[in-house]
Amino acid sequence: MAYTINKSNGTVVATVQDGTINTTTSLSLIGRNYQGYGETVNENLVRLLENSASSSSPASPITGELWYDTASSTLKIFDGSDFAQINTVRASTTQPTASLQEGVFWYNTSSNNLSIYNGSSFDSLGPITILDEDDFASNSATGVPSQQSTKAYIQSVVIDSNSLPIRDQSSNQITASFTDGILIRGTGGISTSVDTDNNGEDRLTIALANTLNVNALSSSDSAFVTVNDGLLVTGNFTFDGGVSVSTILDEDTMSSNSATALATQQSIKSYVDNEISNFSQTSIGENGTTVTATDSGSGSVVMVVDSSTTATFSGSSTTFDTSVTINSGLSVVSDSGITVGSDADITMTQSGVNFTVSNVNEDGNIIFSGNTGSSTINMLTLDPSVVSVGNDLTVVGNLTVNGTTTTANAVTTTIEDPLVVLNQGISSSASQFDVGHIFERGTLTNVGIIWDESADEFACINTPEDGTTAGNVTISSYANLQVNQLTGTATEAQYADLAERYETDLPMEVGDVVKLGGDKEITKTTQVSDTDVFGVIAENPAFKMNSGAGTDQTHPFVTLTGRTMCKIKGSIAKGDRLCSSDLPGVAQKLDINSPNFNILSIIGRSLEDNSSDDVRLVEVVLGKN
Repeated sequence: MAYTINKSNGTVVATVQDGTINTTTSLSLIGRNYQGYGETVNENLVRLLENSASSSSPASPITGELWYDTASSTLKIFDGSDFAQINTVRASTTQPTASLQEGVFWYNTSSNNLSIYNGSSFDSLGPITILDEDDFASNSATGVPSQQSTKAYIQSVVIDSNSLPIRDQSSNQITASFTDGILIRGTGGISTSVDTDNNGEDRLTIALANTLNVNALSSSDSAFVTVNDGLLVTGNFTFDGGVSVSTILDEDTMSSNSATALATQQSIKSYVDNEISNFSQTSIGENGTTVTATDSGSGSVVMVVDSSTTATFSGSSTTFDTSVTINSGLSVVSDSGITVGSDADITMTQSGVNFTVSNVNEDGNIIFSGNTGSSTINMLTLDPSVVSVGNDLTVVGNLTVNGTTTTANAVTTTIEDPLVVLNQGISSSASQFDVGHIFERGTLTNVGIIWDESADEFACINTPEDGTTAGNVTISSYANLQVNQLTGTATEAQYADLAERYETDLPMEVGDVVKLGGDKEITKTTQVSDTDVFGVIAENPAFKMNSGAGTDQTHPFVTLTGRTMCKIKGSIAKGDRLCSSDLPGVAQKLDINSPNFNILSIIGRSLEDNSSDDVRLVEVVLGKN
């Protein structure tokens, strides 16, 4: 019967069936009557002896299991979730060198010192020397002072001396007394005092008895520097980046004309009032420059500024020699309008109810521009030969184009009208023109959809036309047309057979006789009067069914009924019935008087006479017995 193996705490480790070995744990547990158990027992003993020595941990450990990790040369114990390293202390008089791993302890039995290996060397952990020296005489880098000696040293150096030694940047000692305040020693003229402020905080005051010479005054908080008393400046006074000011003068006539002195408010007012009272009523002069403002009755009033004429006023006209800013409305009451340009290039005139803007320059444009917010664009350009609109154009009313050609270079053209009328200008007599759309295809042949007036039908065509023909459109050939469903009263086809695509298991040629079978859907016939004959590989089917199933190589069209070309061997007469031959994919004449005749083997009937014994293509009709 099976063994039940329990741990020391009574939990079941495994149940070992008779005659088997259980590998639930790192040891192999042997069942009752297991043959050859001696080897397994001995291997278990060796594994216990070596503590499962390996670079990889045991795969199925149990709590308390030992494992010697050969990769790190350490002994580990399984704690229920992981193998934890068992650290041992190595005791010797010399430093260990073999099998060292980070975390190994070494007790030096000679110096009684405990150290730990950090991965490259041993760091000492102790013992630590505790020194009880009130004067810290040993100045040890490893000893630890006692509490009593630390307190005694601070008491002696700081508290008992009642002062704190401070050194400035030049190593000059400054003495700060705890009872008398702080004494700052420097050159003469500096005094200090210690008191408390309104908040009861200690305050140190430093007073200057003599003149203070400084290179700069500044505020530490970037605010103003306030001078509470008068400020006497014995030299020049200069603003940052400005002119040096030497003094402040109070002269009503400003006779000094100084470039470095400031003027008082009173002297500036007195000088200005006096100068204004002396102005002439007919001229204004300053530093020898005169602007004449006198009109004798027949002359002009000329305005001159900085030696340049800015405007001239006469009885018949006003001329401005600089730009003019008008802050109110501008009215031009003359029909002669406005002339712009030094050569009178642009004129704006009024005649009756018409307003005319004209550019008199040859090939000159009139341009209306506007600002989009980010750039200036030409919204409308009036060229003598063409009008250009630089942005979107919205026509609110109807748009009539009377030219012979309308060209739209837009990427997308959208027409809301559900009906578009072509050839609208035809007279009341019958049209002689083909009507439709021609599609430009670049280097490829153009195509079109037209109403063919001569054939009285719509046509999808291949054509060399470019849309300039006003008459009979040239038709190179007819183009393909694919629709989902075509509904009509009657249909016509150039060719005469109905075919469908079927997957073939080998390459096919036009006229090959095929049957259902092979590795795919169809294969060539290879025996005489094969009753599985299915059809013939088509050349130009009139009706192509299942056309999207594949290509002509993988899924050729098979004529099922109608006219087509068929490979035939031997002589044949018109009307003869056909069957398969022993040549792959080739038909022959069917002998209907043969005792082996089977109507199921008939492919179709020949539409031609042919006396040649060679294999050739002959027109036949399928679906007729």
